[in-house]
Amino acid sequence: VTDPTTGIAVSVRLSAFAVARHEVTQGEYMRVTAVHPSVHKGDDLPVENVSWWDAIRYCNLRSIAEKLEPCYDLVTGRCDRSKNGYRLLTNAEWTYAAGKRAPRQDAAKYANLGPSDTKDTALLIQYTKTHGTKPVGTLQPNEQGLYDTIGNVWEWVQNYQDPSEAIAASVDPVGPDWGVARMLRGGSYVSTTSSWGRDYSSSLEPDRRSPYTGFRVARSLPAGDMPPPGESWRLL
Repeated sequence: VTDPTTGIAVSVRLSAFAVARHEVTQGEYMRVTAVHPSVHKGDDLPVENVSWWDAIRYCNLRSIAEKLEPCYDLVTGRCDRSKNGYRLLTNAEWTYAAGKRAPRQDAAKYANLGPSDTKDTALLIQYTKTHGTKPVGTLQPNEQGLYDTIGNVWEWVQNYQDPSEAIAASVDPVGPDWGVARMLRGGSYVSTTSSWGRDYSSSLEPDRRSPYTGFRVARSLPAGDMPPPGESWRLL
């Protein structure tokens, strides 16, 4: 990857991990937390209207339910990736797993996105009244086998937003130790299609909830559960 502060290409190595094929659904979230926060209702729709803290609590509760080791300190938000439980992807892991984007002319096959002009406030308000999230797995998966890496709902990731966007580590980079906002990746059903060739990266304060924001889970892989040779990850 290229460090945006220096323009120098750097190599980043990721430890082995597994990632969910799709965003956490409302049914999955309800079974684990007994809470139904979403604005758009449907068991197969992605859960939304959840904060970053809600997402990591879900990860710990699901880990406990499945007799895995919880990763998160729920006071500090710190993640111990040596544990085998569920966690959020880091920004680097999300970028790697999302892989190469399909051609823009095929965007509708892979992504539930909004209109091309999101600067027209009246159009956007009307769009949100008539459109919403789609059930996970409705559209085609990307070449890595993941659904909705672009569109449907923004996905919380582990990292704090780094205003400098500097790459400070070459192995398992996790961003700064402190910040105001946590990163979001992937866009939502109201994100513009005109960003197809760009980053679909944003941020939000971790205690904020939005009907456009959900999450996807991951797990660190132990040495005895490695992906195929030459790969750093596999699907949950």
